[in-house]
Amino acid sequence: MRNYTRFSCFFGLLIFFGGISSTPVFAQAADHIPGEILIQIKPGTSAYDLARRWDGLFPGARIAVKKSVSPPLDIWLIGFRPEVTGEQAFLDFLRRENDILHAQFNHLIADRQTIPDDPEFDLQWQWLNTGATGTADADVDADLAWDLATGGTTTEGQEVVICIIESNGADWDHPDLADNHWVNTHEIPGNGLDDDGNGYVDDYNGWNVPQENDLIPAGGHGTSVSGMAGARGNNQTGISGINWQVKLMQVVRGGLGNATIPNEANVLAAYTYPLVMRQLYNETNGQKGAFVVVTNASWGLDNGQAANAPLWCEMYNELGNAGILSCAATANDETVNVDVQGDLPTACPSDFLIAVTSSDANDERKAAYGLTHIDVAAPGESVRTTNTGGGYGFETGTSFASPLVAGLVALIYATDCPALGAGAISDPATTALLVRDYILNGVDPQPGLAGFIGTGGRVNAFQSLQLALAGCDPCPTPYGVTTAALIDTTATLIWSVAGDISKTDLRWRKLGAPAWQVVSDAQSPFVLSGLEACTDYEVQWKNDCATDWGADFVFKTDGCCEAPADVQITATGNLAVTVEWTPVLAAESYKILFWEAGVMTTLPAGTQTTFQLNDLEACTDYAVAIGTQCAGGQFIAGDPIAFSTPGCGACLDAEYCPAFSANSSNEWIALVQLAGLNNATGSDFGYGDYTGLPVELETYQIYDLHIHPGFSGFGFNEYFKVWIDFDQNGAFDEPAELVFDPGGTTNQPVSGQIVIPPDAQPGLTRMRVIMRFSEPPTPCDEGFNFGEVEDYCVLIVPGTPPDCATPDAPEVSNISYHSAELNWLPTDNALAYQVRISNDGGATWSEFSTPTPNFMPDALADCQTYEVQVQTQCPGTESAWSESTVFTTLCAVPCEEIPANPDTLDVSFAFADIAWHATPNATAYRLRYRPEGQSDWSFLTLSDTLVQIPGLTDCQVYEYGVQALCPGAESDFSATKTFKTDCISGLYPMPEVFFRFALAPNPFGEAFAMDFALREKTTLTIRLFDATGRPVLTQTRTFPAGEFKQALTLPDASPNGLYFLWVETEGGHFVQKIIRLR
Repeated sequence: MRNYTRFSCFFGLLIFFGGISSTPVFAQAADHIPGEILIQIKPGTSAYDLARRWDGLFPGARIAVKKSVSPPLDIWLIGFRPEVTGEQAFLDFLRRENDILHAQFNHLIADRQTIPDDPEFDLQWQWLNTGATGTADADVDADLAWDLATGGTTTEGQEVVICIIESNGADWDHPDLADNHWVNTHEIPGNGLDDDGNGYVDDYNGWNVPQENDLIPAGGHGTSVSGMAGARGNNQTGISGINWQVKLMQVVRGGLGNATIPNEANVLAAYTYPLVMRQLYNETNGQKGAFVVVTNASWGLDNGQAANAPLWCEMYNELGNAGILSCAATANDETVNVDVQGDLPTACPSDFLIAVTSSDANDERKAAYGLTHIDVAAPGESVRTTNTGGGYGFETGTSFASPLVAGLVALIYATDCPALGAGAISDPATTALLVRDYILNGVDPQPGLAGFIGTGGRVNAFQSLQLALAGCDPCPTPYGVTTAALIDTTATLIWSVAGDISKTDLRWRKLGAPAWQVVSDAQSPFVLSGLEACTDYEVQWKNDCATDWGADFVFKTDGCCEAPADVQITATGNLAVTVEWTPVLAAESYKILFWEAGVMTTLPAGTQTTFQLNDLEACTDYAVAIGTQCAGGQFIAGDPIAFSTPGCGACLDAEYCPAFSANSSNEWIALVQLAGLNNATGSDFGYGDYTGLPVELETYQIYDLHIHPGFSGFGFNEYFKVWIDFDQNGAFDEPAELVFDPGGTTNQPVSGQIVIPPDAQPGLTRMRVIMRFSEPPTPCDEGFNFGEVEDYCVLIVPGTPPDCATPDAPEVSNISYHSAELNWLPTDNALAYQVRISNDGGATWSEFSTPTPNFMPDALADCQTYEVQVQTQCPGTESAWSESTVFTTLCAVPCEEIPANPDTLDVSFAFADIAWHATPNATAYRLRYRPEGQSDWSFLTLSDTLVQIPGLTDCQVYEYGVQALCPGAESDFSATKTFKTDCISGLYPMPEVFFRFALAPNPFGEAFAMDFALREKTTLTIRLFDATGRPVLTQTRTFPAGEFKQALTLPDASPNGLYFLWVETEGGHFVQKIIRLR
């Protein structure tokens, strides 16, 4: 479990923090509570024993312990009678006591707030929750914290920087972010040079890892993350971040929308940029680099295991050693226990990592937990922050809780504490851990968080800043110590002094010497002369406010016999390199130690510091070491540096298009088996590079392929494809280089065969395997959702053409008028078979391909003689044609006569009955019909000369025709005729003879009634149709003028559903709908 209480051990170190300042840091004035003094005692001392002793020294003062104020800091509140001892006299007495580290009055504190003038501040409950949104005070007390610090720089003027690492950048030109955008002022933008020597060219606006430039896209996620950490505050614009004036360094790690594979290598490269910049800042005492104090990662890998990512997790220790804390957002699923299920990076065990979960406006946890791995909660539910395009919005998730904590880290460095800036240079790792403890020990404990996360609380910016100020050393040691112009006999010392220090003394000596040489009131830079070559010296400083000398600074003079440093190997051609190194002062000459295939050769280099290696072998591993020859025959060799020459083949030398999955946590390629390759893998963050596992494949050969999917839970349907770059042009050209496509999706293992064509270019080339959820992949799919990509090297070697036997002549069966069935015996090594057919004695042929030893041509002419031959298709070759088989199709009977006189017998609103005259030789008939004006016909085939067309649309004109079907032949269709179905609504008004007409009930069960009134005597014909247009009942009756109710009962067999009542008079007809429901 991570340690959340480091204060007691820190005060024992006394590297640069002496404890609580004797100056009251929170007091509005000198007012204090009479008769109360705060003391901090040395470890192992009893406050009660001290109080009893003091009470004996001051009779009547009633000196006693009132309470323990801070157990981790050993701070106690002492009560006494001031009229007996005198307040100042007793305070002065306590400050002289050996067991007391610090003593001060218990000052009165006035509540203060700093509210920014940003117009949307009232929407940011995370800074000040009045209860209008959630629970009052369920916030980080930002309004109180801003009364102590609002960000910007340390007291020593160091520009505090947060590094925001995102997949697709941030809209840094946003009105609330532009003023806080970090730029590398030591780099000249766009000149193509590495001006500051940090290893990055033109990194003015930050760094884009996949593109290797400083182009920062305006990613939406990164924009909202940046606003939480450092939107400009109190600028009458939009909202405020937790840190008003911090600088935001943007680093693009790549991923969705950024044309790169979101893999661990890019993660490490992204973290390396702020690491290099902070290391450069430390090494140059702020002359170059950037004072990066924290990174933020609002992304990760669900269920990721720290044991599987040792380099990723170790990166946080490397950052921490340089003085950089890292904040990371955990999974957004509040049911996930990270301690059990894992998560990256929040399961990494580094003490320099702060793992953050999310809380809402009621201080309830809304994301993953873990008592061991999750440190703290921060607001992240419906928080107001910046959006792209200059806008603002509410965002939810740990992605927005984590940058709040990162902003708080940077805010602590901007407090009024010179020791923090000084310590960040002199002891960056210890300072970073101290700041982390200020955050973790400053939380607001919450019942809903206790037992779920390490601190059991939600961050409180005000309390963390109070802890930082309380722990500030008033007399920090000089910092930023370095040497310049270091040679064998002189060295220039450079240092900085924090705070209001008037005088600094220096002392130095040869390491281990008994006597020091003291320099009073030394000024930086200071030159030490008369030194000995290759000798260690130690230096200490003491400010006028300190009683003891500070920690040692040790350096060694030049002049040692040592191997050259900074050895660089640069390719000067495909098979040549130049080796360069920095000169060694003690060197008389140099030698090159050169390894090829494990065999070492020594090459003299004289006094030069460059050496050319020519005529190297292609695709070969080499190593070089530089040795220094010094006086007296001493020879010191450096460590070998390995390099390889190109020429290994397209697989490693060509630049293939990137392909990757944006999410492989739930499904991935679990196993690939091919010709001795048996590679079982995991999710690989969406892309697996297995080009170091080459497999040999011969031309002309067929290889079995097996691919297994892997799933974290449910098995999804996946589409698999495989490509091989046979012509080694650096691209996967379809269709020739698509070697496996099962044609559909599955959640089961897939198998198939890969054929290596005879014209495949020999050498090492690339094979790509892609598994994609639901959809067919393409070889250059970038950032697709769900699945994985794996790349392999395959070595193509020339093979021997296989035996490719000629098939026997095919047998013919099931001969009909227009088709026949062909069969033959299978042959060895057959990939497929080619069939050719001729009906003119072999003058012309029609060819067909079939994968099996059978084929059925189905477009033959009747009464025709055909010749057929078969050929075997083998890998890279084919057989001769087989002997011919001859057959004749059946002869059709005459069928020229067209069915005569087709006509309708009955037409309703939903069907039509059509009849025609029979024709000679017809065994069946085909009717075609369609709505008038449409292009596609519908067909009915029947043996009778009468047909009913069902399912027609009412009030629609239809076209139709009839064709005779004879054995082996068919007639033309008859001339097209038309009919129109009856209209059931909307076209026929109710005849004027009716006053009214209604049906009830509707729906009905067994029967319904017609309720109507007639103006005059009328004969009614009533017909009821079902939904298909079939008549159910018909009645005809004459009614006199008047009102009537006529009941209608349906047969019991009539089903439920829609019916149509047709009412007809001499003056016209109309239709009404009614529903039967029993």
